[in-house]
Amino acid sequence: MLLPLMENDSAQFAVMASRMVIENDFTHLYKGSLPYLDKPHLHYWLAAISMKLFGIHAFSYRLPGVLLLFVGAYFVFKTTKLLYNERTAFFSGLVFIASQTIILAGFDLRTDAVLTGLVAWAIYHLARYIYVEKLNQLLWGALVAGFAFATKGLISIVVIGGVVLALLNAKQKWGLLFRVSTLGALLVFLFSLTPVLYAYFIQFDLHPELVVRGVSNRSGIKFLFWEQSFERLSGEGYGNTGNDPFFFFHTFLWAFMPFSLVGIVGLYKTFRSKFSEVLVLKNLTVALALLLGLMSLAQFKLPHYLNVLLPLITLVFTPAVLRLVDQKIGKPLSIITFVIYGIASVLICIPFYDYAALGVFLGLVILSWMLHRRRVSLVSWLLSGVLVFNLLAFTVFYPKLLDYQSDISFSKRLNLQDAELVNAMHKHTWNLDFFFQTHLPERSIDELVDSHEIYVLVDIDTYQRLKLLRPDAVEYASALHYRVTKLSLKFLVPKTRSSTLEVRRVIWLP
Repeated sequence: MLLPLMENDSAQFAVMASRMVIENDFTHLYKGSLPYLDKPHLHYWLAAISMKLFGIHAFSYRLPGVLLLFVGAYFVFKTTKLLYNERTAFFSGLVFIASQTIILAGFDLRTDAVLTGLVAWAIYHLARYIYVEKLNQLLWGALVAGFAFATKGLISIVVIGGVVLALLNAKQKWGLLFRVSTLGALLVFLFSLTPVLYAYFIQFDLHPELVVRGVSNRSGIKFLFWEQSFERLSGEGYGNTGNDPFFFFHTFLWAFMPFSLVGIVGLYKTFRSKFSEVLVLKNLTVALALLLGLMSLAQFKLPHYLNVLLPLITLVFTPAVLRLVDQKIGKPLSIITFVIYGIASVLICIPFYDYAALGVFLGLVILSWMLHRRRVSLVSWLLSGVLVFNLLAFTVFYPKLLDYQSDISFSKRLNLQDAELVNAMHKHTWNLDFFFQTHLPERSIDELVDSHEIYVLVDIDTYQRLKLLRPDAVEYASALHYRVTKLSLKFLVPKTRSSTLEVRRVIWLP
């Protein structure tokens, strides 16, 4: 919660929210100097409200998203209790919040953290409506589904709708769709969207001259309801990240750790057995498979896009994991998972030569072995692995990794009360913008030739060009820079790291 923000997305979204607070404008969204159409407003509004209350800090930005992740865990628990039983429900909340991707989402916090919590919340109310047929549950579900839609658009409704259809089929209650109350729920859903629709209309529909990703005459309302999802499916305007049809499968293997291996084996064994909730589980599994298939068709895919499915993944895999607790095959699988986490823990210490952390890790391993040597518990082995790994990750690996974000280094060394800082790199400087609570002005080299008493942020190319034109320029500070959200093996290996680093400088023009 207190660590600096990672670039690009977390720091960018924090800047966008803080700009709302600084300018007291909660209607318009900007990415730097450009109008922003990519995602709806709710995430930024929540972060801005938090900043209003607690100040403009990384903690304030993360707070609403982290709280909603815990809200998500609570409603996953409630939904599991409704669908299965109390024992499974207790474990499901733990499975959700201890999943590796959820832990990372609370640190490198993006829109998906807010979305995941809201999706879990909406699923509970709509599932409860299917089971008990109370109108208030339907209306609550529609309201929260609207909030989820106001966070990231149509994908939220696709996921929530997939779960609802699966439960309607399992309980054979298709008639619920054709009641008058369904129309009331639709009206509540649309009502919950009115603030976002108004903001989009004011910023974009009233200003067709605005250019977004090279296209003018963009309707914000049309984008939200139609264009956003289909542009991501086609990659238009976003780029193409590859056609790997198994992208989300191998993402699932690490994202749902430490429960992915035991979950897959457990699900297979569960489907071969007969127990009262298997019909619900089979329908949810089919829904999950179809949703994964649909998401895999997209030309633009990123690992954190899987997070919106975590509530459903937890509902599917928690019963499967629990069925292995008392079976012999569960023990070796849980130990294998712990060993994987152990190897990963060693690997995250090596890049920064933190042998003290390795010593702590070995101590924790010995302690875990002593605690479990009499009775090897599947659950305790899994949770020990995730605890040890993330303890090292957030006390050793990430703090040292963030040293390679040059903006953080510069923010500690610059005092903008002395002079103005401008950006000559034509690259985003989100952490500097967030720290100094302003969008750094961008200047070309030609504009800086006659400038005096000003700090200039430059990379290698702009530094060399500016020095030719202004030989009197003085280096004020320098820092190594790396895009830390895109780790590579070359960066992680100390001997080859230097070849991946970029030198950025702040120079003084007298």
